[in-house]
Amino acid sequence: MKYKVGDLVIYIQNPQTVRRVRRVYGDMVLLWGFYDYVHEKDIKKVEVK
Repeated sequence: MKYKVGDLVIYIQNPQTVRRVRRVYGDMVLLWGFYDYVHEKDIKKVEVK
């Protein structure tokens, strides 16, 4: 799953993680908040556009 935060595009393996982040922060996900809820093992790739 591709998840865009600002200029970062983050690819995540676990869709449950994304749902949890969206539920807590809504559509406006701050990068620090995002990383609070995403475990490193769930992140496949991070690229800066």
